[in-house]
Amino acid sequence: MAFVLHALRPGDVFLDVGANVGIYPIAATFERLLRNLRLNDLLSCVDPHRVAVGAT
Repeated sequence: MAFVLHALRPGDVFLDVGANVGIYPIAATFERLLRNLRLNDLLSCVDPHRVAVGAT
């Protein structure tokens, strides 16, 4: 979190790949993320996607 708060500047792009709670990507986890973004008024600067990243 310190990196995000101190190193990023307006216009920078930051990818948090693997941002999740637990091991499995389930719908409830993504909904929890969206709820948190709304509560903290961050949806204007965060573009969340429910996708997986892997070698194939």
